[in-house]
Amino acid sequence: MKGAITNNVWSSLLAIKELARKHEFECLVVFTGDGQPESIVNKENAVLNDADRIIISKFPVDLDIPGRYLWVEVDSDYSILSHSNHLFGSDELDFFLNYLPYALMSLKAVKNRQTYSISHFAQSLDGKIATRSGHSKWIGDNENLVHAHRMRALCDGILIGGNTLKRDDPKLTVRHVTGTDPVKIILGNGDYNFGRILENDGQVIWITAGDHDVSKDGLENMKVLKLPTKEGLIDPGQVLKQLFETGIYSVYIEGGSFTTSHFLTSFALNEVQVYIAPEIIGSGISSFSLSGIEKIDNAIQFTDRKFITMGEGVLFKGILNSMQYGNQGTMAHIRKQKYH
Repeated sequence: MKGAITNNVWSSLLAIKELARKHEFECLVVFTGDGQPESIVNKENAVLNDADRIIISKFPVDLDIPGRYLWVEVDSDYSILSHSNHLFGSDELDFFLNYLPYALMSLKAVKNRQTYSISHFAQSLDGKIATRSGHSKWIGDNENLVHAHRMRALCDGILIGGNTLKRDDPKLTVRHVTGTDPVKIILGNGDYNFGRILENDGQVIWITAGDHDVSKDGLENMKVLKLPTKEGLIDPGQVLKQLFETGIYSVYIEGGSFTTSHFLTSFALNEVQVYIAPEIIGSGISSFSLSGIEKIDNAIQFTDRKFITMGEGVLFKGILNSMQYGNQGTMAHIRKQKYH
């Protein structure tokens, strides 16, 4: 997709994200020319001038309006039901519809009173996210890197575990796309060098155990949330509830393996994204670290799934339903491990 076309559609998605964060809606209108959003309560009081617009509604809309438009109807869970397009080309439309659900995540969070969570890995064909030495740059290609930064820009927060912080010393910014850096969230009980995470002006939250001794030296700009533990582990469900209370309605979890697996087995993931690169490592760190599943029938399943060609590889996107996945005896294994 050409950069100029993508930028126009992308600015509309960012505008929708900001508008959705402000309130519940029956209908949203985004004027694509200047990227400035306008909300309308219903179709009767829409401003019917001759402007390009994107309309997102929870009910059918009278489409006899002037100008070019894209109308998308969503259901009560803000999933796309149907659309009518007189605005975008086919590539632009595919791009827009692919990312629109993420621009609406805050509305899902408010409905469920809990932060919406998505995990992301870039892995080899044999399921490795790093070599035995911990080297992982870059398993994912440039297109997946840009996708990950788009997801960061559409999410309120980005979360990593302490091991990932120590190994990668990441920036956790959106430097490859236009947008606002998410709140950077570190989960763990160790003694960390927060390094490049503190170099930018964005907000940083450290979530650690309630009994963990935290030194504030050099961390004056960091918010520390202390949560209780059970058998040495912080409950991911409580993490999501605390993030929601701080106004973080969506979080992108970029590892590591233990942190993401702990969220998965604690029924605290709404969606899994896995980029599969066309290469084999043979040994190293696996994307998910689970045990206790003896039969294929007991494997974790997805209520909705999609494979998308992306660069040299494929991106898998799967929606999880907390009533239908997990409970395979994996927590007994996970609880034996500790955050480091």
